[in-house]
Amino acid sequence: MDDDSTSTPIGVTLISLDKPEEIVFWCKSFNCTEIELRRAVLAIGPSAERVRDHLATHK
Repeated sequence: MDDDSTSTPIGVTLISLDKPEEIVFWCKSFNCTEIELRRAVLAIGPSAERVRDHLATHK
């Protein structure tokens, strides 16, 4: 099985910070750092759509 860290994680509507490969995926998708991603999820929850909007307005 290939270890493709850019593949779309299962359940793409929610962000999981438990799996390193998902963190890599979301950071690349949102063009953000892991710290920025974690802060956004902590601030507004795991909704990928809401995190994307949050990061876009807070960069």
